[in-house]
Amino acid sequence: MKSLNSSSLQSLKTVILIMLLGALNLAAAQTEDKVLAVVNGREIRQREVDYLLLSQVMPLEEQLYALRKASLENVVVNTILEAEAARRGISLDGLRNTLSSGKVQVSPEEVESAYAENLSAFGSMSPDEAKERLRLDLETQARMAKYKEAVAELRRTAVVEVLLREPRWPWLAIADNSPSLGPIDSRVTIIEFADFQCSYCRQSQSAIKQLVKDFGKEVRLIFKHFPLDAHSQGMSAARAAFCAGRQGHFWEYHDKLFSLQRVDSANLRNTAETLKLDLTQFDACVNSDESREAVAKDKREGSRWGITSTPTFVVNGKILPGAIDFETFKSLVERELTSVRTTSRLVESGGPNARRRK
Repeated sequence: MKSLNSSSLQSLKTVILIMLLGALNLAAAQTEDKVLAVVNGREIRQREVDYLLLSQVMPLEEQLYALRKASLENVVVNTILEAEAARRGISLDGLRNTLSSGKVQVSPEEVESAYAENLSAFGSMSPDEAKERLRLDLETQARMAKYKEAVAELRRTAVVEVLLREPRWPWLAIADNSPSLGPIDSRVTIIEFADFQCSYCRQSQSAIKQLVKDFGKEVRLIFKHFPLDAHSQGMSAARAAFCAGRQGHFWEYHDKLFSLQRVDSANLRNTAETLKLDLTQFDACVNSDESREAVAKDKREGSRWGITSTPTFVVNGKILPGAIDFETFKSLVERELTSVRTTSRLVESGGPNARRRK
């Protein structure tokens, strides 16, 4: 039997991946509420089991999305080129030749520079022959760059609406009893997994505050505790913030902690005193099983999603690790708002997502 080479094996793996995920997507709506077992009268449903598999399935979904995105872009560009060829009254090959034709200039200095950088690759080849080959290669590269720019310009002027959706984690499954800012029905939900002793988390706060202020009712921020083992006061600070929340002052306490240059047991209590919390109640809460379990629950949830560092943000189900500046955050939110509006419009008009979202 003939063995598969690495290229064929990779192609086979890709086909299997697509078939597997296609089957998963097709079956999801039909099986997610199916009862799989009953234990002492308690039903265990497909949705509950699938939730535990998310960390394994989501990376596969992201691979499939990347393959579809690349293939879609290829089809989009070919469609644009076909329309342009028809407009000019020439063949598609003729258009490609036209877009890459014309004079390209490769200077002797460029050839000499390329020759010096690749001298060892030419072996016994004469300098003249080597330089001529380099000149031809550089001309080919210049023509390809010219072609790509021409295609990019056609792409920019075309009316293209991409409806392919990125795979998203089921962020709506997150418990809604975590501290939050903004309306529950906002178009964009940002979940922040953070550690009060994390300097990068502290740096991100100004961007997050500005974002919530600028977008108002469009954005909801949910805070999740994720104290890192490397931070000696991370767990204590998280439990203290939880307990401040028990007295209705989570966000004030949150802001105070992130304004501190150093977090220790003394200023955890001093901050509670500054905010005029009931210190007896605060101390009891900080040392309670309730505060420990509340923080541990957040951390388990983050770990289940594959989160290992802080800050990590989840924007409408898309995981984004690391500190993010305001302009990047603003761009992300604007893109999400556009995506949500597009999806809503398609649903209202009976578009491609309507049946799925019933």
